Amino acid sequence: MKVKICGMRDPQNIRDIALLKPDFMGFIFYPPSPRYLASVEAFPFDALKDTITTGVFVNATDFEIVNAIRSYKLKAVQLHGNENQEFCKSIRQLGVKVLKAVSVADDSDVANLQRYEGTVDYLVLDTKTSQYGGSGTQFNWDLLNAYTADIPFLLSGGIDEQDAKRIAQLHHPMLAGVDINSRFELEPGLKDVEKINRFLDRMRSKNI
Repeated sequence: MKVKICGMRDPQNIRDIALLKPDFMGFIFYPPSPRYLASVEAFPFDALKDTITTGVFVNATDFEIVNAIRSYKLKAVQLHGNENQEFCKSIRQLGVKVLKAVSVADDSDVANLQRYEGTVDYLVLDTKTSQYGGSGTQFNWDLLNAYTADIPFLLSGGIDEQDAKRIAQLHHPMLAGVDINSRFELEPGLKDVEKINRFLDRMRSKNI
């Protein structure tokens, strides 16, 4: 079960979280977000060699994405806006993994995602809100029964520490992992290291 920790910003906090060895770490390049990563200054490249560093973008241009990939040495890109399949495919051709966020409110949102097959590496199923992620609310996980695409997905949206057992009981064949963010924060962009450590221990345990 892969774990992506999103919304990282503080250099020391990034280093501390990197020691926990998450699979992915997400950095938000969307200026309206309270977790926006505005500067490459003091970015701890050396601490992230074993982590899939992931830039999160909302309706950004390909120029903006390419510039961030080069500046931050990103290994993956998460497209969290209204990007279509062709745009996803073009970013994937840059040699990075591509994650596409899908906003979920009912089964129609997950029933016809085959259109992304061959264009992305993962889908990220997040709760549909008026914002672009970070809402701290969950959608109805029973809707996963309508997911039939042959694309691995990360479960996102309001996941908290106590959800580890529920997640372990999900047996969808395409469930590849989880994406956590706001429920593990001390403040926007600053993660609670101990809480995440406990969650990771439970996720990695065979006896949740």
